[in-house]
Amino acid sequence: TVRRKMSLAISFAVVSISCISLVAASQRKTHAIVLTSLSAFSGKLFVASVYILCFLYVLEAYPTAMRSSGLAFCMTFGRLGAFVIPIVSELVVHIHDSSIPVFVVLGSVAGVASIICVFLPDRNSAQPTVEDELDSSEFVRDRLESKTFSDTGTGVSRKGSGEKAEIGRAHV
Repeated sequence: TVRRKMSLAISFAVVSISCISLVAASQRKTHAIVLTSLSAFSGKLFVASVYILCFLYVLEAYPTAMRSSGLAFCMTFGRLGAFVIPIVSELVVHIHDSSIPVFVVLGSVAGVASIICVFLPDRNSAQPTVEDELDSSEFVRDRLESKTFSDTGTGVSRKGSGEKAEIGRAHV
């Protein structure tokens, strides 16, 4: 099977080829509609693939204790890019009277991302390492010790840091 790293690199490469072929198809007079449609649909398919594979790779790349924060950080910048790119592309189209520069830049960035994906570290298994588990257990223990639980409303009471937490129903 193809690992996620190579799937990501292949998907970025197809997106790059699709963007560049959109530029080439717009310059042709014959079969332009077919070539443009084929490039656009394959580009959209592989952009969706990149989106899914990026999140899967990020989830594996971060240690267990930092996974949710790392994913949130990446999602924030992804949403920021999704917000900014339509504004920038409309500005470029307005200035150059053509969408060609937008697709050339997008195709180039996707091509560079494809090359970078080849050099990403690859974990041989999805199992966490011992260091990840130790970091995670220390992180969770520190978080639990810093919080105080009470019997009011949560149903969880905690007597001390060395004792077992009791779980029960809050008395009404």
